[in-house]
Amino acid sequence: MTYINSYYSNSAYYNSSRTLGGDASSSDTEKTDQTGSSDESKESSSSSSASSTKLTSEILKLLQTIPAAQNGYLSFSDILEQADKLEDEFDDQVLADLKKLGVDTDTKFQLMYDSTSDSVVCSKDHPDKEKIENYFKANPERTEQFKALIGMRSLSATASTTASPDLFKQQMTLQSMSVWFGDSMTSSDFMGAQGIVYGAQSAYYKAINLTV
Repeated sequence: MTYINSYYSNSAYYNSSRTLGGDASSSDTEKTDQTGSSDESKESSSSSSASSTKLTSEILKLLQTIPAAQNGYLSFSDILEQADKLEDEFDDQVLADLKKLGVDTDTKFQLMYDSTSDSVVCSKDHPDKEKIENYFKANPERTEQFKALIGMRSLSATASTTASPDLFKQQMTLQSMSVWFGDSMTSSDFMGAQGIVYGAQSAYYKAINLTV
């Protein structure tokens, strides 16, 4: 049974900066403080808007990979079906490849994605850790496949817990759906620690506190 978990660095989504002004006279202290507070508020709002825009853009790119999106419309059911398809493909293809390389796939192991190095790493307790990691280095398309799977599972989990029954069946334009997800999720929801356990009815987990 294979255990898959992912880790994403969120720093890119929280890159806010602060600018401090020059010296102010004592008579202007109160006014300067108020101006500074206003500037900080605007800066925080701008940073939050940029984060939301980037999140929506990333979600839109992921939605566009779903075959059913070719006509510009999707339903939430399409996302669930795509997540199941990606999971089955990853499970079958990757495990078959690893078996050919002599990897012990009968022993449960954990995979994690590190965005800082754009690489997949395997849990330290697996005897074939090096073989598994070298496999992903030699096959970057598998890393992309893994990232797409985790992202699609994030979307399907949000849709299942947030969308109303009527909305769940309703078709939406890709742009509208990406905005809906952007408003319904945070960057950590989409890019945070998440996991998938194979052989356990495709159970999906979020924010699992596990390390390799």
